[in-house]
Amino acid sequence: MNLPELSDIKEAKRLVDKYIHATPILQSSSLDELLGSTNYLKAELFQKTGSFKVRGALNKVLHLSDKEKAAGVIAVSAGNHAAAVGWAARIVGVRATVVMPNTACHVKIAATRNYGAEVILFGESSIEAFPEMERIKTERELTLVHPFDDFHIIAGAGSIALEILEQTDHLDNIFVAVGGGGLISGIAIAIKALSPETKVIGIEPEGANAMYQSLQQKEIVKISKINTIADGLASPYAGKFTYAACSKFVDEIICVSDNEIKAAMKFIMERCKLVVEPAGAAALAPLLSSKIKTRPKDKNLIVLSGGNVDLTLLASL
Repeated sequence: MNLPELSDIKEAKRLVDKYIHATPILQSSSLDELLGSTNYLKAELFQKTGSFKVRGALNKVLHLSDKEKAAGVIAVSAGNHAAAVGWAARIVGVRATVVMPNTACHVKIAATRNYGAEVILFGESSIEAFPEMERIKTERELTLVHPFDDFHIIAGAGSIALEILEQTDHLDNIFVAVGGGGLISGIAIAIKALSPETKVIGIEPEGANAMYQSLQQKEIVKISKINTIADGLASPYAGKFTYAACSKFVDEIICVSDNEIKAAMKFIMERCKLVVEPAGAAALAPLLSSKIKTRPKDKNLIVLSGGNVDLTLLASL
């Protein structure tokens, strides 16, 4: 299996940059004082569609053959990837079908439809939605835009790392939330090529920690039950590409509870004035809960991967 290399990530950035935002890096004095270190927030919640997912989705769709474009694409997602595929397909002029679980956030379902995609609701989680997507894909002869386990998806996600390095000086640690692992795979490949001394640390929910379990057992693990408020991190398995990339390039995976994710959301909203979804806040959770401690001289970057939070969920939290 060939993983994307730095050259592939640079090419992906060249392709997608004309369509997407270069999202800002912010700093919070409250966070720096609390942690006793320098901390940057990569505000990818300000990206097109409200999350990093457009980077990979657009890179994938731009690489389709004419035959694949004519047939259309399909995706399966609880939310952010769905909207990203709908948006990317519209940009390129391709028909998109997206399978989403019935429990998906209403905001994300509406956004995906608004971008022009056909949305099919099926099952109660991504565990049930994946097989239905495969059935429709075969029946309609569509091309899969995988939410994470794809060469071009990972290369596109990695474009954020190049952007980060353009916007900052040396970083000691980069904290990235992990679902299927596409984002952290792309970031880690690029960072280890250009700044090998920088640690890349992944954060997974305890109730959806397929990558953590896979790295512990040294083989890809599929989990039978998902239980987390972070729908954007609710992957039932680690992918072949992402498992290989995380095994080789990621320094550590830390698991956090839903309560720790909620605390991170609360801190970011109160102190940083940013509305982030649970998956977007998860990367900060182990720092606030002291599951990992940084040194006073450390420069850390936390990727706030998305901001598409259901207002009903936000009110209940």
